[in-house]
Amino acid sequence: MTGLPIIVRGIMNPLDAMAAAGAGASAVWVTGNFSGGASPISVMRQIVVTLRGHHISTEVFMSGGIRRGTDVLKAIAFGATAVFLDPETPLWALYQGQEEGLNTMLEMLNEELRLSMVLTHCLEVADITDKHVIHMLKIDNVLARM
Repeated sequence: MTGLPIIVRGIMNPLDAMAAAGAGASAVWVTGNFSGGASPISVMRQIVVTLRGHHISTEVFMSGGIRRGTDVLKAIAFGATAVFLDPETPLWALYQGQEEGLNTMLEMLNEELRLSMVLTHCLEVADITDKHVIHMLKIDNVLARM
C-alpha cells in the first residue's frame, strides 16, 4: 500500500463508510449521482454519527447539491470536514462571466455562508452544529418539525 492518504469517493451509506475506514481510508467522500437515489445531505448525518463511533480520525467530505452558503452550513453542521462544489456550478459561472463570473459566484457563496453563520450565531466554522439546522419531516403532505 502507499504512504499517501486514501480517500474513498461515492459513499452513500454508513456501512460503506465503515468498510472504507476499516480498510484504512483517511477520508470518505459522500457524493451521489442523483439518479433517483438519496441526496448526499440526507445521508450525511447518519454516516458521520456511525463513523464517529468507531473511526474518529476519518474525515468526511461532501459534494452534491451545494449551490448556496446555506448548503455549506448544513453540510458542516452534519459533520463534513470539507465541502466541494460540483463541476457544473463553477463552469456555469465561468460560462456566464468568465473569470469575473467565477469570482462573483465564489464571493456570493462565501457571503451567503457568512450571513448564515451570523444568523445562527456562529462566530467560527467550528461553532456550527446540527442544532443550527431545522429538520423537517413530510408526513401525508404536511411538514412537521423533528
